[in-house]
Amino acid sequence: MTDWRLVLGRLRPTSAYHWLGDGMNDSYASIGEWRDPETTKPTEQECLDEWEVYLAEKAAEDAEIALISETEQSAITGYATLPDWMKTLTAQEANDYINGEIWNGMTIEEIEAYIDANITGTTVAQLRGQLIVALKQTAGAVIAMRGFFIVTMKLLIYLRDLIIRFRKS
Repeated sequence: MTDWRLVLGRLRPTSAYHWLGDGMNDSYASIGEWRDPETTKPTEQECLDEWEVYLAEKAAEDAEIALISETEQSAITGYATLPDWMKTLTAQEANDYINGEIWNGMTIEEIEAYIDANITGTTVAQLRGQLIVALKQTAGAVIAMRGFFIVTMKLLIYLRDLIIRFRKS
């Protein structure tokens, strides 16, 4: 059922008119006398078209609200399935753990020095230099990824904290 007064408010928000409807069986004829000399009374088709636009906007708004609500509820429900360490780990603890687990927190310079000191004897002497370069490049890539892992872990902890806030509200 078309809400004719809502449509008129959207089409001619400042226009005056005399409403004849009773709120139950309203129709275009319920608009009655158009009292605004500055604007024209919208046609019935204009009103019906605007009603369709309103319904589409309302449906999109309702879908967005439903998605937000569903996402919030999923986050709250999903909190229970997090591993225990995710519920309590701080950003600093995540940083320390990842640094300690990937190359024992060594810098690229420390890793290169370790490789230089420990890759000494090889049965294929001509490949030694290439192997050392490859190991150093691999170590550099892993060090770079360590920073990515730290940022990812901090993001997960931030999301966890948001979930906790939603759960409390």
